[in-house]
Parts: sequence; structure tokens; C-alpha cells
Amino acid sequence: MWKMLAWGLTALGGFLVCLGRGALAEAAPEASAPSAAGATGPGSGLLRWEAPTPIVVAPPGRGAWYPRLLILPDGRWLAGYDTNVGTDHTYIQVAESRNGGRTWQPLAVASFGQGNAANASLAIGPDGRLYLAYRLVRPGQYELRLSVSDDGGRTWRPQSVIARGVRGLWEPAIGWVGDELWAFYSTEEHAPWLPQAIGFRRSTDGGQTWEREALVTRNSRSRDGMPAWVLQGETVYLAFEATDLGNPFVIKLITSPDGGRTWSSPRLVYQPVDRRKRASAPAVALLPTAVVSGQGPAAPPCLVVAFQTDEDDPQSSGDAYTDIKYVWSCDGGSSWSAAYSAWASPWPDHWSGLITLADGRLALSVTSGNQLLVRLGRLAAEPEAGQPDGG
Repeated sequence: MWKMLAWGLTALGGFLVCLGRGALAEAAPEASAPSAAGATGPGSGLLRWEAPTPIVVAPPGRGAWYPRLLILPDGRWLAGYDTNVGTDHTYIQVAESRNGGRTWQPLAVASFGQGNAANASLAIGPDGRLYLAYRLVRPGQYELRLSVSDDGGRTWRPQSVIARGVRGLWEPAIGWVGDELWAFYSTEEHAPWLPQAIGFRRSTDGGQTWEREALVTRNSRSRDGMPAWVLQGETVYLAFEATDLGNPFVIKLITSPDGGRTWSSPRLVYQPVDRRKRASAPAVALLPTAVVSGQGPAAPPCLVVAFQTDEDDPQSSGDAYTDIKYVWSCDGGSSWSAAYSAWASPWPDHWSGLITLADGRLALSVTSGNQLLVRLGRLAAEPEAGQPDGG
């Protein structure tokens, strides 16, 4: 309830924005209530999180959402996000940081066409070209589009349409695998047979054309969505939210050992014990196993999955009451730790992204009320073990 009160007062008067920004300069409160499958862990777990820095603070009555990061070879950081600042629709804004995420400046608009654009995903190609996927929604029309930049993100141009539909296409997540550009996304185009599934397309010509869609999840009892993926060798790890276990949402994981040709059955990553509560919108990143566990470079990677959950609010449920938590697995996703806090504030905390930096730190990007934040996490000196949740 306290989150909704704080957010409502901000939207009405705007005077709490400065108060909220001051509160955000402090370390996030750590969750301690045993409320998840396994338990919520004490302390901060595997990672120690630094104070966050803002990417953008939207003015009262406007917003910014769904931040995604990319680190360029020249050391600059880019953030892609959707916003409605200055317009009556949403568009994709790209911002840049030249000092490791400490300060940010708007750089360019990267979306094109009429409608509401959202759900940015950034990638860099083998030749240094930048790619940004997003969804564009108009009444009765849904598209996943691709923009490209040949000057480090300073200007963008439209490249192609990844997919078109009439029921719903959302949340593209792109990345390069060898000389192929891959796109995973949420699709409602197979309803009512599948309420929503995770679609997959490849491009072998730099995103100019796209191969026919393949479905990597096919569950008629679940609205599968919000895909997030990483690649280790030829193995793909893909996290997504699902709705077939009694909760509004839980987090699951599938893997492909052969470069996306075949896929495992889903494994449970995280499920709140209270069936009224949700765990949704996953982000995933890799940590070197040898650094975390000392098992050596041949061991499976350590996966870190961040997500939003309302399980720590005893009175209210829903996306207006969520904070960001994370779990990890150092056995390829077979078992998972307890959940630990990555970010909690008086505002609704949503739509996190997660990337691994060259020095082994993680960068968490999150929507927190009317602002977008970056928070860096580094390995704790003595990681707390956490208990597997049985997923």
C-alpha cells in the first residue's frame, strides 16, 4: 500500500519526486521475510549492490520505462527505453553515458512510424553496427521493428520488420550469435490455441530479412512472455514468465544445447509461496563460474536472474507493489538460490534489465516510479550460499 500511496502523491502533485530521488541515493532495503519457494534470503546474497544513478527522471505526468543497456567497444554506455516526454505517444529514446553509467545525456530517437513504440532491445554486430529492436502498436496492428546505427548510436534509421500480427507482439530480445542476428519475443498470434508463446526468428543478412518463426514454448495453459536470454558457448539459456502454476506469474527457464535447434522442457526458477503473489519480467546475465565457485572454466556458468515481485507486500498485490529481486544458479539452472533484494523503493519498481560488464560486475537497469536507474552489483567477498528452492 505504501508504494501506491507514494506513487499516487507523485502523480498528483509532483512534490514527492525530489523526496523519492533523495531516498534512492540510499542503499536499497533488504528483504527478510521468508515468503518465496525456498525462502527470501537475509542480507544481499551473492552480490553487493552500489548506490543507483539515474538515467532519466521524467517530469510529473510523464514517464520512462523498460530500460535496456549496451556497452560499446569505445567504453560508452547506451540505454534504450520508451518514454512519452514531450508527446502524446511513446517512442524509443537512446541515451549515452561516457563515465561508466554515472551520468547520462539523451542521444537520439530510434523508433519510426505511427503508434506507440516500447520494449527496446540493443545489440552490437560483428562489424560494429548497432541494432535496436522494439514493438510498435497501432489499433489492430502489431509490429516488431528493427533500427540500425552506423555512428555509435548518434543517428538511427529503420532496417526491417521482424514480425507483424493482429493479436499481439511484444518484448523483442535480440542478440548476435556468430554471423546470425536472433530475436526472441512474446506472441499472441497463435491464440486461442496458445494464449501467448515465445517466438524465435533468425536473420542471416544483418537484420534485412528474417526466417520463418519457430516457437520455443508451446503451453496451452500458460501465457508465456517477457523472454530474456544469454549464450554460453552453443548453449542458450532463456528465462520467461509463465502463468500455469496458480500464481499470476512465475519465472521459468528453458535451454538449448545446440544453438537454438532443440529446446529443453521448462524448469522452475522462482515461484512465490503465496499464490496471490507474482514473480515476473525476468532479466538474465552470466557470471564466471570459476570466480564464484572455484570449479574451473569447464564448469557450467553461474546464471543470475532478476525479476519483479510483489511478495513482500502483505496487504496489496499487483505490479504497482513490486520490487526487484534476484536468484542465481551455478549448475546450469538445475537448482536455484533463495531470492535476495536487488532494488526496493517507495515507488513501483519494474521491467529490469541485466548485463555483465567486462570486470565481472553486473549492471541492473530498472524503472522506479517516474525515473530509470542503473545499479551496479559486484561479487560479495564471501558469498552467502542461499538455499535451493526446489525449482
